[in-house]
Amino acid sequence: MNIKFLGTGGAFDWQYGTSAVTVQTKDTLFLVDCGPSAFPQLMKHELIDKIDYVVLTHLHGDHVGSLFQVLCQRSIMGLATPILSPSDVFTETIAQLLDLQRFDRERDNFIPINNVPTISALDTTGQHVPDMLNYAYYFSEDDELIYYSGDIGRIETAVDFLKDRTESNIRVFHDAHHLNGLSHTHYTVVNEQLKNYETYLYHCNPEKIPADNTMPLVSSVPELN
Repeated sequence: MNIKFLGTGGAFDWQYGTSAVTVQTKDTLFLVDCGPSAFPQLMKHELIDKIDYVVLTHLHGDHVGSLFQVLCQRSIMGLATPILSPSDVFTETIAQLLDLQRFDRERDNFIPINNVPTISALDTTGQHVPDMLNYAYYFSEDDELIYYSGDIGRIETAVDFLKDRTESNIRVFHDAHHLNGLSHTHYTVVNEQLKNYETYLYHCNPEKIPADNTMPLVSSVPELN
């Protein structure tokens, strides 16, 4: 499997782009999140017509700001854009967002995430912002696992999930922050709790992550960008 980041910064780190990644399995290209900078990156790299499924971690603007553009551009190209959803309530919430934007949803499909075998979700509702629907995702294929945290302030979610995994090749992509808070995980906590995994930090401004950080930042790893 191959993962590429279209943006690695947080909501206000405009120079590093906003949240969006592609995950390529053997037969499928997933777009995970679709921040404001995602659409121009998809167009630049000629990926807009290659997406098989879209999945969203939550509906903050820095994660869905390009969604309308992506769906409309693909519609112009005659392409439907299946959106994978972990729950009926999340499906309805996404649908409401698209309705507010006057997007013709007949061109797109909502599909239960369980219908696609290589991707699964963890319900992290309330672990980023109280009462907000939120999900982490993981991809598993041929003894390989990619874990993508989304925005989350609770490291235990990743720790509890990963301890029972048996894949020999596990890569973890976890959000991090230089300040202590409830919405994102402090970088030192990720350093300590996930040190036994191949872990990369994203959704952060590398200029603000102190030098005592022990994990690579996605923004500094060329093959991830």
